[in-house]
Amino acid sequence: MDTKEKELSEYLENLGVDSIQDAESYAELYRQKQNTLEQAQKSLKSELEGQNLSELKEQLAEYGDLSNIRSEKEITDDLVEAKTERNDLSKEAGEAQTKLDEWKEKYGSSDEVLLAVWQINIYEPLKN
Repeated sequence: MDTKEKELSEYLENLGVDSIQDAESYAELYRQKQNTLEQAQKSLKSELEGQNLSELKEQLAEYGDLSNIRSEKEITDDLVEAKTERNDLSKEAGEAQTKLDEWKEKYGSSDEVLLAVWQINIYEPLKN
């Protein structure tokens, strides 16, 4: 083995790799991880919006135990469910109003509608 090959072999051994290809692969992986770290640091800086992380931790500590706080997904799911229920109730209310309007037209007034409903509830069970 000549001197250059021996130096290269010792260099690769010090790096803990078996070949130049392995060293290049590790170098590329390192560059990728370094880039990921830089992006994460930029994101953190952007999220902090000029505030210090320790200041944010102090502010968070002032809020106390936050373990019972619902997640954004839970809140969104509840909101969707509530809106769906509200829409269903609005539809039912519209149908009830339409029926009431029909009864008012048929019976003449709200009082007459109530009287007819009362009579149905009183006399119909007696017929059976």
